[in-house]
Amino acid sequence: MAIQQRTEQIDPVTLSVINNAFVNVCREMGTAMMRTSYSPIFNEGLDFSCMMFNTRGDLIGQAEFCPTMLGSCQYAMKWMLDEVGLDAFGPGDVYIHNDPYRGQCHMPEHLVVKAVYHEGKIWGFVGNIAHVGEIGGMAPGSFAADATEVYQEGLRLPPLKIMDGGEYVKDIWRIVLANHRTPKTTWGDYHAMIGSLNVAEERVQELLAKYGAETLTNASDQLLDYSERFMRAEIAEMPDGVYYAQDQMEDDGVTQRPYWMRLRLTIRGDEAICDWTDSDDQAKGPVNATFVVTAAACYSGFLHVV
Repeated sequence: MAIQQRTEQIDPVTLSVINNAFVNVCREMGTAMMRTSYSPIFNEGLDFSCMMFNTRGDLIGQAEFCPTMLGSCQYAMKWMLDEVGLDAFGPGDVYIHNDPYRGQCHMPEHLVVKAVYHEGKIWGFVGNIAHVGEIGGMAPGSFAADATEVYQEGLRLPPLKIMDGGEYVKDIWRIVLANHRTPKTTWGDYHAMIGSLNVAEERVQELLAKYGAETLTNASDQLLDYSERFMRAEIAEMPDGVYYAQDQMEDDGVTQRPYWMRLRLTIRGDEAICDWTDSDDQAKGPVNATFVVTAAACYSGFLHVV
């Protein structure tokens, strides 16, 4: 739904400049991660995404990295805010989580988030989601083709504080590194992720100094409204109707039978409904998708169409 504006409209030129500034903050985060990570998953595979959030957990800035993560990140962020609360974030704090049942895609993908403070209040958040190469579990690399429960897939983290006022929360780090098969690589990749948050925080502080918190907040709300109007207009150009598609996984790694995914797509005016009800039931093996994965895949598909 559209955001209720709290102040007068920002002119289109300024709005475009601020939008591009948000994008470039996220791009610079990605560059920092590529240049400082230990893992080729980051610096060659680019299996990460960088983003900005408002205090409601809405996505207000992103760069062109992994699209599925961009579809899932605000679910993960809002879940984190619901669980720990906005007041849990102090200056210099960094939170992390990788739980698929709390809005993440799958466990190797870790979300790290840092609050950006301005004049003693949280203006918003900078964050990134990245695929950490080894997180424990029953198989090296944490991809077990025959896993039948989430506990076999690695170390699952609820929203946890790993940096407190810029200092290590040492017990959390010790637990994580003790459960990953390649702790040195994890240590390097976590620091690349956190370092990129520090870069982004500096850039957002520069924007706050230039435009002020009220202007940036109003701009982010207007950008959310514009994004909705743009997407609705694109959907409205599609012919109304009901469309069908299906595909299959040949097996789930445990049971030798195909698993069908069936989509019923309804276009009605400026709305689209993706209905997966007719898909097969949950499989025993590791091919199931949480709601967040399904929603993110739908978003990604529409981004490629429009």
